[in-house]
Order: sequence, then structure tokens, then C-alpha cells
Amino acid sequence: MFLNSGVSDSLSAELGYAYSLTPSANLSASLSYLDSQLDSVFGAGIGDPTLTFSRAPGVDISISPWVPRQIGTGISMILPTGKTSEGHSLGATVVAPFVGLVFPIGDSFSIFPGAMYMRSLDKTFTGKDLDLAVLDLGGGWLSSKGTWIRLYVALIRDLKSDESYYNSAISVGRVLFANCASIWVDVI
Repeated sequence: MFLNSGVSDSLSAELGYAYSLTPSANLSASLSYLDSQLDSVFGAGIGDPTLTFSRAPGVDISISPWVPRQIGTGISMILPTGKTSEGHSLGATVVAPFVGLVFPIGDSFSIFPGAMYMRSLDKTFTGKDLDLAVLDLGGGWLSSKGTWIRLYVALIRDLKSDESYYNSAISVGRVLFANCASIWVDVI
């Protein structure tokens, strides 16, 4: 999700689906896609899927995949199923625990900072381990009918090389069923 370094001639999108396991816990799955018309190096294709479990103790999650209006935690796992030869996969399983906050500003707007640590369980297609720290800040609008738009900005620090990258994404989503399922698209 936050692995795109922000190259201006490429566009990746992520389609996701979330399901509320309990009033305070969600399970979501997402799949990334790279548009070949915007990237001259690699062709279009499906990337690695991501599975995420998130929990906000003591809070009902009812509008979006993760808007608990308090502190929440979770863990994501990126599974290596895309084609590394075409640039659609890291070629390694990545585990990413995270924590985030939500600060409501009125009934429809919120600001949500977060932090994540990403670590590969094996070597990526580059032959190196992935070891990243991510700080992100998002802001979003949520309609009373369950549609949302969010903008994220992230600082990504490669802990192995001491290099930093910036990234941004816009997310548009919709609740499909009350207190149950959501679907969204992130454009990175």
C-alpha cells in the first residue's frame, strides 16, 4: 500500500473490501493494480494482495473500514502473488503492524495520523529484506449515507538504507451494508 515511491509516470490503484467481524473489529482484503499506459517500464497487471485485521476496542466501527474515532491497532500482511519480473510484486511476505488515531472535526470531517512498521519475512525480489517505518497523515470527508473520500500523505523511512520517501494516496469508498461491508479504491 505505501510501497510506491511516488514516480510521476505511474499510477497504481488498490481495490479493497472490508467486513466487520465484531462491532469493534474488521477484516479487510485489497488487491493492487498498475496501469501500463502511465508506466513505460512495466505492463499493466495485478499486484500482491493485502489482508488486514484492525481493532478499535470499545468502539463500534460502523461507517468505513477504519474510522473508530479513537485509537486503533491492527496488522496487515502482504502476500507475494504478483509477477516480480513485471514489477507487480515484492516477491516476499510482508508483515505490517500499525496504530492510528482519529480526530473528528465536526460530523463529516476527520484527521487521522498513523504509524506502521513493515518487515519482510524473507528476501524481496531485490535480494534484500524490507524494513520500513511509515508515518502517515490523512484527512477525510464522510457522508451520512456512507460514502467517503480521504487523502493520505506518508513519510516512508527505509531503515536498512537510511533513505526516506514521500507518498500520497486518495481513497474513495462506500459502505455496502450497514455495520458490515465496505468497498473502496485507493489511487496512489
